[in-house]
Amino acid sequence: MLRHRQNNCYAPGCQTGHVFLTGANKISLFGVPKDLACRKLCEKDIHRADTPLDDTSAVCELHFEPRCVNKDCVLIQGQEVRIRRGKPTLSADAVPMILLNLPAYLTKKPP
Repeated sequence: MLRHRQNNCYAPGCQTGHVFLTGANKISLFGVPKDLACRKLCEKDIHRADTPLDDTSAVCELHFEPRCVNKDCVLIQGQEVRIRRGKPTLSADAVPMILLNLPAYLTKKPP
């Protein structure tokens, strides 16, 4: 049976997607990587031992470096044109590195 992606963030302590935040700014949720090596890296970096990361898990944009969240399409035809995407995407090298509500030493520095 097909299970749908969760509507709230998998990261510990994050409240993105919870019902009581309906009036807040729109924050995008992204599914976990299909590649098992990337998925294991994400699971290790998120530091959550109570629930394993699975196909239905989602992580919000607050846990990624801003450079990893693509909110614009860039078309180059002699010039750079930025068009707002309807739905943001993640860059191929995106890994959740910013862990809010956890000790600062668990947040990784960007490469």
